[in-house]
Amino acid sequence: MHSKSSKTELERKILHLENALQRKEDELERIISVFLKHVPHEIRTPLNAIVGFSNLLVQNKLTRDEEEQYLKFLSNSSDELLRLIENLIDLSML
Repeated sequence: MHSKSSKTELERKILHLENALQRKEDELERIISVFLKHVPHEIRTPLNAIVGFSNLLVQNKLTRDEEEQYLKFLSNSSDELLRLIENLIDLSML
């Protein structure tokens, strides 16, 4: 009799853990979905800045101050894009 009670209690605990695991998996799936919806925009923004300011610099019709300002934008956007890519790589390793 004691063994049947222990078995029922164990089955109840297993069911509880399975339900908790399913809730966690559902939440993780939702978080990943939201994250992936934002990634393209977050990558395009600095990439568009890099392309745009590079094109302006190639035109050679800028003042020295404009060139310096655009190079700073290029540097900042490149750093931002690199951080994003590094974070994506780190996340993919998890």
